[in-house]
Amino acid sequence: MVRESRGGETWRTRPADAEDIADVQEALEQFMGELGLPAPPPGDEWRLHLPAGLSGSDLQAALDDPAIPAYTPTNGREVVAAIKRRLEDVLGALD
Repeated sequence: MVRESRGGETWRTRPADAEDIADVQEALEQFMGELGLPAPPPGDEWRLHLPAGLSGSDLQAALDDPAIPAYTPTNGREVVAAIKRRLEDVLGALD
């Protein structure tokens, strides 16, 4: 859904069209590229299938680790590296 605004107020909400989706994909590709990550193909859904014995709460606890720095526009690659290390601690090798 796309919210269109006028003067700071929501004017209407409408379904996203092909142009909206292309704009989101372009922004995602740029953002992911800046982080050194591949963007998913257009229309892809991201899913993570956890191994037996690992719950979503376990994964969330790992990602809430205070050793992972907060994202800023200048430290994205550092944040990605810290998240990858933490995920590997929990899930094993990611490659």
